[in-house]
Amino acid sequence: MSTRMVATGVAVCLALAVLGRAENAFEHYQRAVDLLPVEPRTDAAFEDGRELAPEAAWAVKDAQAALDELRLGLALPCVMPAVTSFDQPLPYLAGFRRLGRALVVEGWMYEDKGEWAHACQSYRDLLKLGQDTARGGGLIHKLVSIAVEGLAWRELEQWVSRAMAREAELRELLGLLQKFERNEVSYADVLQREFELTGIAVRRLAADPKGQEATLKELGLKPGFSAEDVLGQLDGYFGQAVKWARKPYPEACAQPVVVAAEDRAAQALMPAFKRALDQVTRNTARCRGMQLLVALKLYRLRQQTWPADLRALVPEVIPQPLTDPFTGEPFHYRVEDNRAMVYSLGPNQRDDGGVPLRAGAGHRQTSDIVFVLAAVPRR
Repeated sequence: MSTRMVATGVAVCLALAVLGRAENAFEHYQRAVDLLPVEPRTDAAFEDGRELAPEAAWAVKDAQAALDELRLGLALPCVMPAVTSFDQPLPYLAGFRRLGRALVVEGWMYEDKGEWAHACQSYRDLLKLGQDTARGGGLIHKLVSIAVEGLAWRELEQWVSRAMAREAELRELLGLLQKFERNEVSYADVLQREFELTGIAVRRLAADPKGQEATLKELGLKPGFSAEDVLGQLDGYFGQAVKWARKPYPEACAQPVVVAAEDRAAQALMPAFKRALDQVTRNTARCRGMQLLVALKLYRLRQQTWPADLRALVPEVIPQPLTDPFTGEPFHYRVEDNRAMVYSLGPNQRDDGGVPLRAGAGHRQTSDIVFVLAAVPRR
């Protein structure tokens, strides 16, 4: 095992040791999931959409005990439990998404009452839950983290246009988003953790002859399983992948990690690196796009007009320019019909004129990632 992988394993063990002497936010999150009704009415309200926000209070009441328990954990350090088996169930991850839906519906309820600060807090809590979901976990935790955070990005974008927010509240939100980006669990760290957890699972499989046959068949591996041979293959590939994941997106696309066809164990157990990289990078673009939207609203509050270009935001509103993580270049910006638009070029790194991503299009979607800010909030 590489030195970097060992060092990361030691860091995670130390974090777990510390949390063994203190509260772990995960325990509160797990209890919150358990407190949700089997079929929470917030799920139904979420599916019905924002148009039913005036009727959202009854749905939030249904989930209130779960949300109260969730918030006990938000101020605590968090480490997800280790996944040490290929067939280990992770029901709490689906529960986190249901908690996220409850927070969204709660935010709608507050918006309908004109309680903009409380609505924003619901969406901020949603971001924190999403970010915590990736802490100490592998790739599946990171992907669920991105999905939960995605709920918050959608609601915050609309909140910024609608909210009758004061300048101090917007400055606070901008600072939180900047801190949020700094604290995100990086893709490289996720891949390091994925290797460690895979190693634990492989060694457990080697010690379990009864379960080994079925698992090998499911993974498409031949009998004659050797844990050390498999880990030797994975160590080389994961080592490459961690270095690759630290590169800027254009460079990573130009030099992808390729798994040899003859390395069947690596083919079966390695995550789909590029697909996950697209999702991680898209999430970064959404975080930076939100920062720019808040900065534009602050600028308009102060100047009563839109800036000529995004450079006008620096350094009075944001300390430095924000770059599109897909290209390393500035975000695109224009004003149409008294609305400001900023957008990332997305995975195809091509300017599609601000054509937004289609809902449900998945990683194959290649259009731009668009954020729009209306000039006048709607009540």
